[in-house]
Amino acid sequence: MESMRAAAVRVLLHCCAQDLERILRCNAPGEEHLALPLSAIALANHEPELAAGLYARPLEVLTLLDEATIPAQLEMKSAIEQGMEGQQAAAAVGGGAGQLLPVQCALNVCDNVHVRLVSLPTSLDPHPSPMRPPLARLGCSQLHQLLYVNGTVVRGGPVRVWESIQFFECSRCKEK
Repeated sequence: MESMRAAAVRVLLHCCAQDLERILRCNAPGEEHLALPLSAIALANHEPELAAGLYARPLEVLTLLDEATIPAQLEMKSAIEQGMEGQQAAAAVGGGAGQLLPVQCALNVCDNVHVRLVSLPTSLDPHPSPMRPPLARLGCSQLHQLLYVNGTVVRGGPVRVWESIQFFECSRCKEK
């Protein structure tokens, strides 16, 4: 499991470096939830074992990726701070008294960062498949599985039963 954690941190640092830096530099309140997009194709290219685990056990691997965002942010923060220190040292050695140093902004590690998978591979076949069922057919069999949905999901809820047979009773004679 420890190797999976290390693989999750590696893939986030490699595939999401710009987004991690954006999250570190944003001044979001502590309770705000932030999204970190991760391409499923890039995940499969860089860590095939983690991608295979994602399709076999999506809840566990997505939780693992969410937990890996904090160590990835900490590593990115230390790398950025070391880069800033190196630039300042180079400017001081070069006699850059008149040069403007880059403005240091606060780098905040956010706790509520959630990995969002993008670019899930799908078949070009427009017919329904196990990973791409029609929305009307979603049910318990798709519980804890990855699904590909075109468009934006606005709301999900329990399936409602539609009545197809109704009984009427005459108010005068009480005949059904």
